[in-house]
Amino acid sequence: MIVCIDTNSLVQLFGKKSPFRAIAVALMDGRIEIAVSTVILLEYEEVAAAIHGPVFAREVIGFLDLAPASGPRRAAPRPLPP
Repeated sequence: MIVCIDTNSLVQLFGKKSPFRAIAVALMDGRIEIAVSTVILLEYEEVAAAIHGPVFAREVIGFLDLAPASGPRRAAPRPLPP
């Protein structure tokens, strides 16, 4: 499954007791893939830095680099149903 994660949700993925932790685990296990663009990555980094500082922002981007199939990608267009 390919997902786009809301910025506020992404920032909350990393707490051990976070209700969003299962998403981080699914990303690392390859059960879900994250669809992002350069603009979204920049937003993730900006918001993470504003909330928790630049070190945390780099860790978030590093996590996304490690997650399977993360990064900019172009989906093939799907045909419209009849």
